[in-house]
Amino acid sequence: MNEHPKLRDIEILPVMQGKNKVLVLQDPTKISMDSLTLPYKSIMVIKFLNGLNDIRDIQTQIMRETGELIYSDDISKLVELLDKHYFLDNENYHNKSKKIKEEFKNNKIRKSILAPDNISGDCASLRKSIEDFFTLPDSSDQIQFNASDDLLEGIISPHIDFERGGACYSYVLKEIAEKCKKRKFLVLGTAHNYSDSFFSFTFKDFETPLGIAKINQSAKNNIIENLGESITNDEFIHVFEHSIEFQVLLLQYLFQDDPDFSIIPILCGNLQENIHNMREPLEIPEYRKVIDTLKELVISENMCVIAGADLSHIGPRFRDSQQVSSNLLEIVRQEDNRVLETIQKVDPSLFFSSIAKIRNKFRICGFAPILAQLYIIGKCKGVPVKYCQAKDPYASVTFTAFSFYKK
Repeated sequence: MNEHPKLRDIEILPVMQGKNKVLVLQDPTKISMDSLTLPYKSIMVIKFLNGLNDIRDIQTQIMRETGELIYSDDISKLVELLDKHYFLDNENYHNKSKKIKEEFKNNKIRKSILAPDNISGDCASLRKSIEDFFTLPDSSDQIQFNASDDLLEGIISPHIDFERGGACYSYVLKEIAEKCKKRKFLVLGTAHNYSDSFFSFTFKDFETPLGIAKINQSAKNNIIENLGESITNDEFIHVFEHSIEFQVLLLQYLFQDDPDFSIIPILCGNLQENIHNMREPLEIPEYRKVIDTLKELVISENMCVIAGADLSHIGPRFRDSQQVSSNLLEIVRQEDNRVLETIQKVDPSLFFSSIAKIRNKFRICGFAPILAQLYIIGKCKGVPVKYCQAKDPYASVTFTAFSFYKK
């Protein structure tokens, strides 16, 4: 089965573990939920797992390149370990993938995937954890519930874990609770895994650790009428995606007991070719048709538009060659501010060009949902609420709370 082993397109991250450099392997699609740590020298074998070499070929090529003899049994054991964790492109992996996809297709609910390091405990303790956001350094003031007005048309919210993003999330919660009377939400998330589509819809009710969020049925029917049943063909990428679930969890904290609370979750992605060609996606009929449908939907259903979107990603974990310095963080801050200025103008074309002209150098992963949000909300007043940097020498992430008000 593994005569010519081929490694899947997985993340291979060099990490310092104490004084030792190791490799951490992860599956971005989450077909495998495992994280596998290997000695750094395993890279000598991994680089030859291309489906063209058998064990003896790998041994020979390592000897030719390095002069070092790696026993064939050791290579075979590494291959077996990778196979066990579904990191090889083979029958074992494809059977696992098929099983997960069939289970999702037959389930009426999109199950929660938030991991213990992001949330923990029962509903009561989780609610307490969210309440504690407001006690963190640099967090917002406590919420004054019962919105006195309905200014909020949309908001950009992080999708980083609660540990690093809690203070910023407090501003998101306060904005929605105090300035939004709407209870219907269009939730645009970042599709971290590749999809053939610009937009990935699902109409399954959405589970989080706080319960089930219901799909807006009239909005669903409107979307299907305008865009067709095939709009959910690639809904499987919702299975392991966290960017929408974090937003739904926050909305449930505020509105779970409100009978009018409902959502439409959409993952946004696949704009790399547009960035490369400097071609704004609204020029593409397929993309424009979805945007036009959602613009009308937001008006007819009186929906608030949320984009679950982080900003820049820098450091070795994101394939940078150098660790993150204070100077680099300041450069990123300045670049983020330049991008946020285009968002404040609520000008999607300007926002697109600001990212595309530097080829999304700092990997703003929320590019696609923010762009879609700007197209959908139309003429609004953009108001920056909070900007944050989660600093780590190997993996720093920036994010924002950013509101859009009625003019």
